[in-house]
Amino acid sequence: MVSDKRTYYRLSDAAKQLECSPDDLLHLAVIGQTRLGILFVAEDVFDPIHVIETITQEDGRTRRDLVEFSDHQSFAYVHGDDLAAAERTGQCTYSWATLPDGRQVYFGPSHHAAGINHATVAQLFMHRTELTALMEQRDSEESNDVVPNGVKSSVGIGIDRNTVMDVFRVKPKESDNRKYWHRKLDRPPKWLRGARVSSGGKGVSGRWDPLLVAHALLGWGSRACRH
Repeated sequence: MVSDKRTYYRLSDAAKQLECSPDDLLHLAVIGQTRLGILFVAEDVFDPIHVIETITQEDGRTRRDLVEFSDHQSFAYVHGDDLAAAERTGQCTYSWATLPDGRQVYFGPSHHAAGINHATVAQLFMHRTELTALMEQRDSEESNDVVPNGVKSSVGIGIDRNTVMDVFRVKPKESDNRKYWHRKLDRPPKWLRGARVSSGGKGVSGRWDPLLVAHALLGWGSRACRH
């Protein structure tokens, strides 16, 4: 369950509740398995659904003007295609977004100028609806236990952390992959704990069952949080 009553959450706060990283949530949004958005003030927004036609030229030609968006809304979803750039560079641009009620809105400095707006990953938010859906999916999977029926340990002593990093390349760059796994293997999140054979100790690596690591990655990792 979501622990408070906020309408939207910074990615860092949502990731903390989901026991993943902001980058995981960004990737989920890029591939269409959740949605992220931005905050705005009403005067920055124009509603593309309602337009007015006015004759403004002496030669009788018409010009279509966007009507200013008057409702005060503070959150809108950014389209997944626009978010893809943020995964590559840490920043995305957008001109359109979708309100929680389904209306599309146009962002621009005026009725006539095309708006190109920028948002960093730190400026992206997750709506409570999306966070709740991800938490319910995670909890549903965990309620079946971290080791599902029919999945048994594949080896007696498991593999060490370095082998986990070498075998399960979840990030393209070696440094990013090791950083990802160091965090997960040092303090395993719930989805990964069932794959640990032994905790290890000072100077001794913990041991991990490769079959259960793979299954964990394909669990709530199939939503791409771990790919």
